[in-house]
Amino acid sequence: MSQTINLLSDKLINKIAAGEVIESPVSVIKELIENCFDAKAKSIFVEIKNGGFQKILVEDDGIGMSQKDASLCFLRHATSKIKDFDDLFNINSMGFRGEALASIAAISKITLKTSQNDLGTLIKIEGGKTVENKEVAKKTGTSIEVKDLFYNVPVRKKFQKSISKINAQLIKTMNLLALSHPQVAFKFIMDEKVIFESSPFEVGEKKLFERRVLDILKDEFFKSSIKLEYKENNFEIYGYIGLPLASKKSKIYQYLFINNRIISNSIISKYIKEAYSTRISEKDYPIFALHLKLPSQFLDINVHPQKKEIRFKEEIFLKEAIKKAINGSFEHAFHKAEKNIVKEEFSFDESFSDEVILEKENVFKKFEKQQVFDNFFTIDQRFENAIILDRYLIIESKFINDILDIEDVSKLVIFDLSSIYFTKIFESFKDHNDFIKQNLLVPIVIQLEKDQMQYVDKNLQIFSKIGIDLRIISKNEISIDAIINFLNKNDIKEIFFLLLDEMIQSNSNKFSEIYKKKFLDKLSKYCKTKKYFSKIEALYLIDLLFSEKNPLIDPKGRQVFTIISDDNLDNFFK
Repeated sequence: MSQTINLLSDKLINKIAAGEVIESPVSVIKELIENCFDAKAKSIFVEIKNGGFQKILVEDDGIGMSQKDASLCFLRHATSKIKDFDDLFNINSMGFRGEALASIAAISKITLKTSQNDLGTLIKIEGGKTVENKEVAKKTGTSIEVKDLFYNVPVRKKFQKSISKINAQLIKTMNLLALSHPQVAFKFIMDEKVIFESSPFEVGEKKLFERRVLDILKDEFFKSSIKLEYKENNFEIYGYIGLPLASKKSKIYQYLFINNRIISNSIISKYIKEAYSTRISEKDYPIFALHLKLPSQFLDINVHPQKKEIRFKEEIFLKEAIKKAINGSFEHAFHKAEKNIVKEEFSFDESFSDEVILEKENVFKKFEKQQVFDNFFTIDQRFENAIILDRYLIIESKFINDILDIEDVSKLVIFDLSSIYFTKIFESFKDHNDFIKQNLLVPIVIQLEKDQMQYVDKNLQIFSKIGIDLRIISKNEISIDAIINFLNKNDIKEIFFLLLDEMIQSNSNKFSEIYKKKFLDKLSKYCKTKKYFSKIEALYLIDLLFSEKNPLIDPKGRQVFTIISDDNLDNFFK
């Protein structure tokens, strides 16, 4: 009988295995940077061109490799992280399988430079075959340059996503990697533009994480969350959990790191949501950025080639510890908020020890001073019984009579949410030094005509000043990477084109020249088309409304609320 079973060549085995480990340029970046972490790097430089297909360069100042180790590192299952079977149950490194470099080398042209002193090693590999291995001068550390990714597996390259989508994934992954190791400095360049750069600080890891969260997730996340710190025996959790009103309809704003490893784990996410209990609805998901520290013996990370999954040995303990940590953080935050409110409302004088003097202050100044958490605490209470009807918020005047100076507490107050939305957008554009921008985890790609592209190319800084960060990613495409924090993502394209068309028609690169009736009319008309606001959106807009000194008039001179008395209601039924 003829033989039908064949032994595969090492070259073919490597290409097949590479498909499990390296799905896209994103996988390459993650594997290479995790190697930098394991090499105890304090600073990492990353450069990417054309979505990583043309070039990926990763340089670190870690411990480097000897010439012998450099030659071995591209062999499959060659690793410095583990030696025997028992080591699998005590993994403290990012990598351990010895597959990544071999997989990358099998499907690209790769150049390694590494050194543990002034004399280093240079190795070049093309499609898994070593073409050069020699000594070179190099300072301590390692650099790996990957070119022509998937050049010898065109079928794999054919099924890759578009450059713009891969770039968005690369930025998200780089953000996660930077958050996972806040003690490491980063410089990230994409297509010759610096995406972000951070310097190391000589402070504790928790303080470093706080700064990294602020740098990457920006003010909106930071101010919409509270600090969490909890430690019990060998378990520690720290970071930030979102206020209930900051909850989202998806898990997109959940950042989890276990022993500094990026993890997406449905079990932990479920435990965190359950700990929120009735603070959020069943359909909402809390936002968080958390580091969990567990003994490696409690974890099994040898589940997936890309180390995306993880198993736990003590799930019941983990669930209870997370519940305690979150409940404790909310209790602490609420006590702090109550204490701040008492301090603001009451003044104590030593000469009147038996008297409490109520110190009334201008309500708009009070709202202006308060942080997001304080606003949440008071606004949420005042508007708890409000009704949201499409674009209107309806509330009895007795709940807000002190704010609006309404003497009759039996009236109805109706807020036009679309008018408030219009006001906040325009005011942010006009006073462009007074807004907070948020980075989009998935940038929005927009196609432009030739004349539009020419104008944008010349005026990128103008858009940045008014709250929209853009990048040109092709001859006819731009990417919107960051926006004003309260701007609805679904409205970005429409409002961007309103701005762009008006600026082009006015033939000006000075944004101040477009503040005229025509633009106001367009923006107002568009905002009026927004017929529905969720309760979270509505309360956030109300919060913004009362943070202004003169908030109750929109840019066209119209009131953003109206009051209906009993007489008005009686007239409807005569």
